[in-house]
Amino acid sequence: MEMGLLLVFVSCVSIFTLMLVTSLIIQCILRHDRQEHRPLLNSVFNSGDIDRSFLNDEEALLRFAEEYDYGTISPEEQRAFLEGEEFHRNNPTNASHVRGRSYTREDELLIKDCGINAFEFDQEKEFLAARYIVQDRTEVCFINNETSYSTATAVLNHALPSKNRSPDTIYFEVKVYEFHESPNAHFAVGLVTRPYPAAFRLPGYNYFSLAY
Repeated sequence: MEMGLLLVFVSCVSIFTLMLVTSLIIQCILRHDRQEHRPLLNSVFNSGDIDRSFLNDEEALLRFAEEYDYGTISPEEQRAFLEGEEFHRNNPTNASHVRGRSYTREDELLIKDCGINAFEFDQEKEFLAARYIVQDRTEVCFINNETSYSTATAVLNHALPSKNRSPDTIYFEVKVYEFHESPNAHFAVGLVTRPYPAAFRLPGYNYFSLAY
């Protein structure tokens, strides 16, 4: 009898504890939902708050980010931004070219036969006015960048070999041998999706790209 009462008592305490924890979780959720505004970009908004419904609108948030960033960059960067937007409108990305589907049969045979030696950076088409030179397939030397605003991106001739790979991980290294320090000079290492405005945009500046 005592054992039965003890089991009932322990069971009641367990249920009470579970209900108390559940109640606390619900209260935390409700308290979080009551916060209709949250601080964001005090330098932009005088109130320091922005409607959460705005944050849930991806298109509106994208327009806000573009307008805010656009007003803080130089005229040369503004022009490059507009040209990049026009480039993507005229050259939309093929969403079906994922996980190696952009490879032709010839590309697959070449990579299978040559391995890493099948990859190299594309040289600029205007060789006499090139901003970089490719040496030994994967060494890039940037030149002729004395102008006030000059941007160029070197892109590999083939997409990363992600087709039929398990695990889905590709390892690569990037070495910087020389870099002239300047407050106006910077470089980026990343991934882009062709077609990409590599002639005047760094990776990570436009859609379907990321960079560090």
